[in-house]
Amino acid sequence: MVFKKSFFIIPLFIISFSYLAYSQTIYKWVDDQGNTHFTTRYDKIPPEYRDQVQEPERAEEPDKTRETQRKKESVSPPVIAPIEERPEVKTAPSLPRREETLRKAEKETRPKIEFEGRYWITDLTAKARVTESGIGTEIDFKADLGLKDENFPDVRFTWYTGPNSKLRLVYTQVAYSGDKNMERTIDFAGSTYPIGTRVITDLDVKYLGLGWIWQFINIANGTVKFGTLIEAKGLFVETSLEAPNLIPPIKESVRFRVGIPTIGIALDGNPHKVVTVFAEVSGLYAGMYGYFLDGEVGVKIIPIRNVSVVGGYRILDFKAEYNPDFGKAKISGPFVGATLRF
Repeated sequence: MVFKKSFFIIPLFIISFSYLAYSQTIYKWVDDQGNTHFTTRYDKIPPEYRDQVQEPERAEEPDKTRETQRKKESVSPPVIAPIEERPEVKTAPSLPRREETLRKAEKETRPKIEFEGRYWITDLTAKARVTESGIGTEIDFKADLGLKDENFPDVRFTWYTGPNSKLRLVYTQVAYSGDKNMERTIDFAGSTYPIGTRVITDLDVKYLGLGWIWQFINIANGTVKFGTLIEAKGLFVETSLEAPNLIPPIKESVRFRVGIPTIGIALDGNPHKVVTVFAEVSGLYAGMYGYFLDGEVGVKIIPIRNVSVVGGYRILDFKAEYNPDFGKAKISGPFVGATLRF
C-alpha cells in the first residue's frame, strides 16, 4: 500500500515542482570572488550586484501563450463558412443527366388528353353502279347528278398512354347534295331516270376510326418519332336519288356499311419546341373487292401548353366492289383546326 501511495505522490510532486519553477522568475549574479548565485527573490540580491541581474529567457506561461494566440487570431481571422452554410457549387450536368432532365421535363409537360376540331375543305370524286337484275348505269356523281363540293367538320380525341404511344378516336361526317336535270338516261337500283328528268341527289358518308399509334423508333430524344398505326375503321355510306316531278315520283336509296381493320405508319417530327410536323397513312387492300386508304400530312403549332393550332392536307379514298356493282369515292383537301390539351 505504501508503494502504491508513493507511486502517485512522486509524479504529483514532480509536476508541482516543475510548475512552480516554470511560473517563477530566477535571478542570477556573480560576486567579487567569482561565485555565481541564484535566487527567486529580487530583494535577496545585494544592492551592489543588482545592476548585473539578468533574467533568463523562458517560454511563456500557458495562459499568456493562449492569450498571444488569441491576439494573433484576432488580427486577421480567416472567414470560413460552416460546411452546411457554404454555397453549393453547381456544375454543368453531364450529357446523360441532361437527357434525363429533358425527358423528365417532357414527361411533366406532355399532355394526357387532347381534343381536336378541324374544318375540312373537301374536293369530291365519286362514282357508283347499282344494278337490278344486271341492269344499271355507271354514274358520275358530279357530272351526272350535279353534286357540289362542301366543307365539313372533323373531330378527334387522343389519349396519350405513354411517351411513344397513344389511342385515338376520329369521327368525320360529310354530306353532299345535288339538284340537276338529267342529261342522259340512267338506271339506278332498278329505277330509270329518263333524260331531262329533275333528280335530287344526297350522298352521306360517316367515318369512324379507333386506332393505336406506337412510335417505337425514337431519334434524337424525340426529335423524330416513327412507328405503326393500327386502326379499326367503320364506314357508313348512304346514297339516294329522287325524281319528284315524275308520275309517280321515284326515290331509290342504297346503304353501304362496312367495318375493316387497317394498318399503317405514323411519323412525328419536332424541328422546334413549339412546332410538330406529322404524317400518317393507313389502309387495306382487298384485291377484287376494293381498297381503303386514309392519309394526311400537317403541322401543329403549340404557342402555349394547353392550346395548339393545326393545318394540313387529308385524303380519304375507298372502293367497294361486288361485280357488277361498285361504289367509289375520293374525298380530299386541306384542313385547319385547333386543339385543347390537358
